[in-house]
Amino acid sequence: MFLKSSAIFSILTFISRIFGFVRDILLASFFGTTAFADAFNIAFKLPNFFRSIFAEGAFSAAFVPIFSGTLSSEGKESALKLGGNIFSILTMSLLILILVLEVFMPFVITLLAPGFEEDIEKFELTVLLTYITTPYLFFISLVTFFSCILNSIGKFAAMAASPIILNVVMILGMYFMGTTEMEKVVVTAWTVSVGGFIQLLVIMYFVIKRRVWPIISKPQLTDSTKKFFYNLGPATLGSGVSQINLWIGTIIATSIPGAVSMIYYSDRLIQLPISLIGVSIGIVILPTLSRYFKTKNKTAAITTQNRALEIAMLLSFPCMVVLLAMAAPMIHILFERGEFRESDTINTTKGLITLALGLPAYVMNKIMVPCFFAVEDTKTPVKISIICMIVNVTGNLALIKYMGYSGITLATSITAWVNVILLIFFAYKKEIFMFESLTKIRSLKLLLASVFLYLFLEALNGLSSSMLYSGSKIVSLITFGGILLSGCILYLYAIYATGAYKLEDFKELYKAT
Repeated sequence: MFLKSSAIFSILTFISRIFGFVRDILLASFFGTTAFADAFNIAFKLPNFFRSIFAEGAFSAAFVPIFSGTLSSEGKESALKLGGNIFSILTMSLLILILVLEVFMPFVITLLAPGFEEDIEKFELTVLLTYITTPYLFFISLVTFFSCILNSIGKFAAMAASPIILNVVMILGMYFMGTTEMEKVVVTAWTVSVGGFIQLLVIMYFVIKRRVWPIISKPQLTDSTKKFFYNLGPATLGSGVSQINLWIGTIIATSIPGAVSMIYYSDRLIQLPISLIGVSIGIVILPTLSRYFKTKNKTAAITTQNRALEIAMLLSFPCMVVLLAMAAPMIHILFERGEFRESDTINTTKGLITLALGLPAYVMNKIMVPCFFAVEDTKTPVKISIICMIVNVTGNLALIKYMGYSGITLATSITAWVNVILLIFFAYKKEIFMFESLTKIRSLKLLLASVFLYLFLEALNGLSSSMLYSGSKIVSLITFGGILLSGCILYLYAIYATGAYKLEDFKELYKAT
């Protein structure tokens, strides 16, 4: 069942990402990799960081098993009382956190962007913009809370669709309001908080429509509530390790002019396949695994895990190859206009390639972490995350000397692979996961098919370079689309020729999931 739900989630996420690309194209066009872009990206990254680790795993991992368990064992009223209690405590905690951030904002920016202190104007602009964007943290956290209630009853569409609202609001604000760069960047910051508020109103409507509005009362630290907040901290660290490591890299990158923006644009392209594949499967698979492990149906749980990993590899391997082989024309077509120059394309390409090396690992991490959360083991992912952060910081400091800012993105990729290897190792050790022989064979065949795809794309890239980098973006886009279509056809033939998948395998996979 998770494949069908994941497909719906992925379709809506894809639509959201299309609007997100339009938003990022406007950002690149108006601000390029200037001080305005760096300042806004830090201001947006602070509240968006919470969205990434909350909405894409942590909050769901801590809340869904407890809420679903209460719903199935004690009934709807008890579950909604639990939800109301968590809502009350969460709301008060968020208000206090935002107040503290707003009061101590200059100090917060000093910690998050120490390299900006050398440029007083950039530092002050970052502080101003972050003042404006910080309320988004409150709105998006509550959006995540209500989304998790809907997810617990098998309704995933509202959560996947809600980011569309933010992207549309930001696009309209950037495009129609403000004339100077300063005016536009301030307007863009305001659209973040306004968009978050509208997202909250929309998600609340669906909660009321489904009749699962939490029963709100005076906050009480019940056993279930304590368990939720006890699990939330480790879940945040465990499921958000990739974003945490990228944030650490961004902090280090603030000392390099334009590096923050180049990392942002590279990360935006990487996040599309991560969201479509890893996040969608990871969110949908958690309730399924929780149910299987609670009923001691380990065989079904392991089968579900293996099918999920197979789908992840089937889709993430070719995505990685496309990003590696076609990084430069992709950035040229999407971003190179207005304030985003040819030199920015060259520099951003380096970051995208090194970040893309870890794409399959980012995706598999999203699938492996729920294995631990499904059995309410939040400690193991935390221990692994601490190891990975040490690896990441060491890699950042070592590689930045030789590779500049792209050393930061390479360290992020290396850390992602270390993370997924450790997750698989400890899952094996705890007997909550094992590779089926079919999955091992398929992974090797998919890797071989991806090698064929890479060689094919590199050849076409070289043969079509004059058209890919022509003065007309329409010609470049058509050429790029033709190469991608040809690559898709070759990859499908390659997975058939290698025996990784036959047509009947896809039919069985769809029925099984």
